[in-house]
Amino acid sequence: MDNLHPQAELLLAYVDKQLSDKEILEAEALVAKDPEAAAFVKTLGVSELPFAESFDFLLEDESNSTPINIKSKRSWQIPASMAASLLLGLVVGYGIFSNKTNNPDHMTANWITEVANYQLLYVRETVTPAPKLNNQQQVALQEKLSKALNGGLHIPDLSKQKLDFRRGQLLDINGQPLVQLAYLPDDGLPVALCVLRNDAEDSLPKSGESRGLSYIEWSKNGLSYVLIGKTDMKLLESAALSALNQSAI
Repeated sequence: MDNLHPQAELLLAYVDKQLSDKEILEAEALVAKDPEAAAFVKTLGVSELPFAESFDFLLEDESNSTPINIKSKRSWQIPASMAASLLLGLVVGYGIFSNKTNNPDHMTANWITEVANYQLLYVRETVTPAPKLNNQQQVALQEKLSKALNGGLHIPDLSKQKLDFRRGQLLDINGQPLVQLAYLPDDGLPVALCVLRNDAEDSLPKSGESRGLSYIEWSKNGLSYVLIGKTDMKLLESAALSALNQSAI
């Protein structure tokens, strides 16, 4: 977050073509005189991260909902608190989840750190707008996300740990699909269960810390998992064991 330009919101809206003619001139003048602004715009411009897909719930229920228009929600014409959290997630997502490499070992060694960098941006408001999914919607979402990982994904029920499932989204880490499942505790910041396929051998859960966040990682049936958040380790341990027990056999 320290790397964000002071006028990041204006520059993001500029790249996203969400400005009026007057605001475009203002942004272009800023880019022309400020090398950091120019570099920031260049970074945003070359990103391959699909924002609309990343912040969509990947679910279109034709019976009672309509697709979310992400573009209209990521300009500055939304409440300031929501704009801040969404903007930060989008901007950092550019750098974190689309920095591709041809070295799979590098990806494996660093994916938890990259997940932690992304999770650091989350506040409660990041996920509270997500509507509560009914059983049918959650099953449909699970099928879509699982398909992206070539099968095997199960959205665990962590309600016994007082973690309320709020949304699932598909991200990209070094050219590989990564599923993020977001949970909201009664109090405190969101917790995320992130899953990718790397065909690693099964491994028992082990704890760690990255970027000031606690996490539990394990592998099962070719999928690698990390449950991460700024929360009590005992809560994570209980939730991780529950998720492990519920994962597909």
